[in-house]
Amino acid sequence: MPIRENIMHNPIIGPWLRESKDEGRLEGQQEILMGQIAKRFGLDVPANLSKRLAGLGSEELRAISLRLLDVSSIDELFVG
Repeated sequence: MPIRENIMHNPIIGPWLRESKDEGRLEGQQEILMGQIAKRFGLDVPANLSKRLAGLGSEELRAISLRLLDVSSIDELFVG
């Protein structure tokens, strides 16, 4: 078994590594979505929207990223 797999299953280090991996994935989703919003609407993502996105989970971010394809304003992202 590769060393990484052994470490991931370690009872002390494993939970911390898995949590860190999940947090990194979530931050990546947030970063991509903010870039898409900026590109779609031609502006920097407002701080209040950035904070709101930072509080969302993976499934919520995915839903908003799909909704982004159909809305005509930033305000519509959180409707529905």
